[in-house]
Amino acid sequence: MLWLTFVAILIVPALSQQDPVREIHWASNPGCPDNFTRWDCNETQILHVMAKGPNDTINYLWALYSKPALLMAVTEPEARLQIDWNQLGNSSKRLIRFDPQPTYSFGLVLDRIIEFYDPLDKADMTQANSSIAWDCRKFSWTVKDVTSGVENLRVELLGNNYENGSKIGNVSVVLSAFGSDGYGPLLPHMQHSNNASQVEITLENLETSEDFKSEARFGLQLMVVDSVPGEGMDDVLHRRSLDDEHTPGVFDINTLQTPEVRNGEAGGYMEWRPVAYTSPVRAIEESTSAVHYPLKNVSQAHLKGTLLHDFYGHNLAHVLVPQSLNISFGISEDGFYDVTKYNAWTFTMAYGQPPKDKFSLLVIMILAVGLGLPAVIFVFGGAYMCVKKSRTRRDEPLIN
Repeated sequence: MLWLTFVAILIVPALSQQDPVREIHWASNPGCPDNFTRWDCNETQILHVMAKGPNDTINYLWALYSKPALLMAVTEPEARLQIDWNQLGNSSKRLIRFDPQPTYSFGLVLDRIIEFYDPLDKADMTQANSSIAWDCRKFSWTVKDVTSGVENLRVELLGNNYENGSKIGNVSVVLSAFGSDGYGPLLPHMQHSNNASQVEITLENLETSEDFKSEARFGLQLMVVDSVPGEGMDDVLHRRSLDDEHTPGVFDINTLQTPEVRNGEAGGYMEWRPVAYTSPVRAIEESTSAVHYPLKNVSQAHLKGTLLHDFYGHNLAHVLVPQSLNISFGISEDGFYDVTKYNAWTFTMAYGQPPKDKFSLLVIMILAVGLGLPAVIFVFGGAYMCVKKSRTRRDEPLIN
């Protein structure tokens, strides 16, 4: 009985902390007019994903036109999306809006793939001898695959044919939305809430510059912005994790927080572990470092023509603070990118507060057995010794 009570004390709180499940709904090119000539409305350029909860809806807009972009907007359950398709990407006005307006929004753009020359083998983008920026606007972006369910959605975007074939290689962006708490299906198994989406970016078979003599590495440049006027995000925060069950050997978590999250309120954040993978077979031996660099304020010109420019409009130039975040992949003496021609990195983008470490039911059961069984033995063993001594004392007068 004591052992069962001990198990219940551990398990019940763990199971009761789950957030309410959100239903996932999605639409491709919502409201695209039949007479639209800029592209075929059957070819996806904007995906509107709705994670519907009892009190609000987390809206995700995933866009392919211009550069791959993601927007997260928190609205009332019945808010409607409105898109001015005819002006999309060609105006400084707000062309994408919700009615009523979101209570909060946070977005990012995959701006550039950065190839840098690293002859000193430092694996540090800031110490590169030279670099080349692959503008993500110059890739041809298509939807490769869509997998949907009631509580999740997975969409794979593929970028290739850079500058009409001047460069070889693919960039894959896998976007996932979740309606319940859990962990990503692949390493590094990022923890997520029901207010989160996950992004996996893979650089595969990219053609490195001949001038870099097979001593090239790659990185990413992301542009981020949130709806809080006049405040930028602080530098990336670093914390230690006790969770060795889901990402073995990686005990670090990096978090980019918006001002609300920094103040203990609900806001937007990005979170990732400083690890990337050099093979489709995700394993510890196929991993390398993902290094981040300090944030920098940038002008709204970097976002011109993108989803975020169409959503925030002139506020990007006068009210909000767009910032850039650079990430590079690799460690010294790993043979550079040409050895594997593969880098894959994962992060979550979410609303609320970053999730805290928690153990799975299996680990809780193991802890319960490991700690509970010795406790049971100790209690019953002690009780047995007390009873035995008591009987011995009662028997001594009879013997005398």
